[in-house]
Amino acid sequence: MRERAHRKYVTDWGQVPVVVDLGYLAMLLGCSRENARKLCVSNAIPAFKVGDMWRVNKRELMKLCGEEETGDL
Repeated sequence: MRERAHRKYVTDWGQVPVVVDLGYLAMLLGCSRENARKLCVSNAIPAFKVGDMWRVNKRELMKLCGEEETGDL
């Protein structure tokens, strides 16, 4: 039986990379990768593609969450 990977929790925006992928976005939002993808496709979250992979800019995600930028991303 495969053991589950330990879930990583982010407690500070300083821990979040400048650009996140779907897996990281899903972890931050507490949803599945598929739901995170649907949010990107529908433009509910401002996202962009690199090849065939979705990416989200940290600043856009912070705005969406109503967080203030501190200048030290």
